[in-house]
Amino acid sequence: IDKGLKLGLSLVWYQAIIKVLYIFIVMYMCKIMKDICNTLDFSEKKGKWTVLCFLTSPILLYSSIMITHLDIFSVLFVLLGIRALLQKKLKWELIFFMIAVAYKPFALLGILPIVLLTEKRVLYLLRNGIVILAGMFLQSAVYSFDPGFVRIQNYMSKHYNFIERFFASGYDATRNVYVINSSYFVIGFALLCMLAYYTKNVKQSYLFAFPLVGWCIFSLFVQWHPNWL
Repeated sequence: IDKGLKLGLSLVWYQAIIKVLYIFIVMYMCKIMKDICNTLDFSEKKGKWTVLCFLTSPILLYSSIMITHLDIFSVLFVLLGIRALLQKKLKWELIFFMIAVAYKPFALLGILPIVLLTEKRVLYLLRNGIVILAGMFLQSAVYSFDPGFVRIQNYMSKHYNFIERFFASGYDATRNVYVINSSYFVIGFALLCMLAYYTKNVKQSYLFAFPLVGWCIFSLFVQWHPNWL
């Protein structure tokens, strides 16, 4: 917009506009949280406490105050996906989760257990998984034309190896001449996904408990960074 209209806005104006945008996004997320609480038949007092806990949670603080980059959009679309799930709007649930993954693939740590809890039919699981994982390709397609994004990706690929970090904490075993690492994170998350899939009587509380456990496993066994939200 600035280039098209030739406004010549300074960096201060850019920062101010972005901060105001984030304020409106946080306000909208509070509304989504209230909608989720109403769908779950929370009392007014319990609903207010839930929104307050969300406003003071590390996830929101990291994404809206400390990092203030793509993270806040990922959190927004995860919330929209959960609301659509509770409202039984499958199409919107998949679309919102796909967009959340497009902004931050680490959202999959919470989304995958939810998908496995709510769908048991293999073909439908594959369909849902393909739609949601398409967000990762959407990110590359949209931002591959951004020189800043490409520069950051190249820098991160040289200094960070995310897969190696997944296996940094684990049990090493030697088989013949090969050293095998059994990642505590991979084992723990795989067991959580199996438990989610084989859980038959799914309560609404499970939709929140399983993602929480998934992120806890990640936090415990992976040397993570707030940028990884």
